[in-house]
Amino acid sequence: LVGVLKSHKSGDGGSDRAVSILQKFAENLPLKDLGFTNITKIFQASVPLLKLTDVDSQIEVDLCVNNELGVRNSLLLNTYCKYDRRVLHLGRLVKEWAKKHELASSTDGCLNSYAYM
Repeated sequence: LVGVLKSHKSGDGGSDRAVSILQKFAENLPLKDLGFTNITKIFQASVPLLKLTDVDSQIEVDLCVNNELGVRNSLLLNTYCKYDRRVLHLGRLVKEWAKKHELASSTDGCLNSYAYM
């Protein structure tokens, strides 16, 4: 699942602004009290993000700022899932398999886990 916060301020320093917004989000919301775990700040990436896992569903959430491509990719995945419900289950199965076999880390030269969906 991808969440995108939209910053209305444009100009240089977009990545710095994204990190600032995500940092405030992480510090000012009681994320653990809201049912999230595995809260990880990945601010050095080309698209800075905050990773969270919903405790109840175990769904992973990547929260980023101004990532229009992430929004379009999520809409595309949503369309696939609406077309055939099996897509969601198959995608999750493949994604978990890739993680279990340590094939889902773009820092190691592999596809990121989102790509397996």
